[in-house]
Amino acid sequence: MPSELSKGGIETTVVAGGLSGALRWAAAALLRLAGVTRLVSPSASPAGLVETAVQRLREHPEREFVVLYVNDTDLAGHAWGWMSPAYFRAAGVVDQALARIVPILDEPETLIIITADHGGGGVLANDHDHPHPVNDAIPLAVMGRGIPAAVGSEPVQLLDIPPTVLFGFGRPTPPGYQGRVMHEAFQREPVLV
Repeated sequence: MPSELSKGGIETTVVAGGLSGALRWAAAALLRLAGVTRLVSPSASPAGLVETAVQRLREHPEREFVVLYVNDTDLAGHAWGWMSPAYFRAAGVVDQALARIVPILDEPETLIIITADHGGGGVLANDHDHPHPVNDAIPLAVMGRGIPAAVGSEPVQLLDIPPTVLFGFGRPTPPGYQGRVMHEAFQREPVLV
């Protein structure tokens, strides 16, 4: 997706914590191959990561795709189990950090998509590989100015995020993409479920 965005002159910044030295260099090199313009790796705390992403959006007025990667809940789920006390503590810290995006939600041209790459704990406490609704269902929130408070009940999947982001930037979806644009997220009137 970053390479598709770059065709329209749109840069991509990835904000991810906990990377230093050779690991940061290797990650940046791999991301550049995928079309990412820059990797920013500040303090590893969720609040620091969110603040860095918000600053990036505020201080650079040109249109840009900013990916924020916060993995605290994933680490806690794998270590202590999803739905464990440690997992809920990590989720609470991430939720508090994400509150820092609220001031930018009303800014024109801002589209925020929050998701996870998987669920977990449906079969085994710290695993997400077995087929199970808790493992397969993930959160997906689409927010920004003009995004309705509730959207339709048409199923969505992770593969729908890239076409939706490209659409948000006015870019076409390449023929090889399998997902669909979540057009219902861009309707001016809420579609109540």
